[in-house]
Amino acid sequence: MDVTPKRKHSEVRLVAFDKEMVVDVFNQHALSTGTLIAGTPFNNACISLGSTFPGTVMASLKTPQMQGRAWELFDANHDGKVDIEEFITGCSQLFSPETPAMKSFVERLQQGIVAAPPAGQDYSWVKSVAIVGAGVAGLQTARHLSMAGLKCVIFEKSTDVGGVWRENYADFGLQVPKELYEFPGFPYPAGYKWDLFPPGPQVELYIQLYAKEYKLYDMCRFETAVLALDQNQTKPGWKVKFQKKGETAKEEEFDFTVVASGMYGWPPHLPVARGSQKFKGEILHSCTFTDRKQAAGKKVVVVGEANRRLTMQ
Repeated sequence: MDVTPKRKHSEVRLVAFDKEMVVDVFNQHALSTGTLIAGTPFNNACISLGSTFPGTVMASLKTPQMQGRAWELFDANHDGKVDIEEFITGCSQLFSPETPAMKSFVERLQQGIVAAPPAGQDYSWVKSVAIVGAGVAGLQTARHLSMAGLKCVIFEKSTDVGGVWRENYADFGLQVPKELYEFPGFPYPAGYKWDLFPPGPQVELYIQLYAKEYKLYDMCRFETAVLALDQNQTKPGWKVKFQKKGETAKEEEFDFTVVASGMYGWPPHLPVARGSQKFKGEILHSCTFTDRKQAAGKKVVVVGEANRRLTMQ
């Protein structure tokens, strides 16, 4: 489905806010009620904004992960719909952010604007790779790049591999049979107890065994947080600023960087619900609800996925 604006602006490289063009995008995707709703209508409007304003932070609105966050900021009064004034204001704020939340969002969008490499680009000069995150994505990346002869360093701020499988909400685990969640060529090893739907600790053990099997632990720097990634200005590559727990920050150069921190990074994002400021109880994100004893003797309302509701019954 083509969701680019009907007006032919694609040849123009815009670097400034243009209210008229923003209104065009809104009118293309708004419902008969004169509003945008969450989901496909708003997401398609974001894609159109990215096509209309290439070379700006708008371009990153084509990324699905950014569209959900944009919705929360555009829906200023949290009534579940975005009218024309909210849409114009939200777009204007992307060019000149004023609130802390919008400034933070714009920074994330700016980080997402990365030019695609030319077709057939030669990467033979790459010898060293920094990988941020020792979850399932980071570990697989390290294994395959090291098989290609590259030196890999995995930066992990926690104490072990596994990412979200190292610890998570109370009673977490796989929602599918284990055969549908395993590393290619590495089935769950014999000699261990594996449930059909393994709970979190079993999945974490499986990931640890994978890391040991392929000597990925040797590549890990645990309790080490990445503070900044900066491209070299005089040659290809990246400067990685990092800090190991209890030590001063350091910097190291790499030819290539892979960010594998995933979508569940810290801090957790808590959507703002209407009337939440009047709620007298405690509001927790699921990732901080690590022990069901936290809810002992309390009346609990769970907002979110069905599997998390069932674990509390």
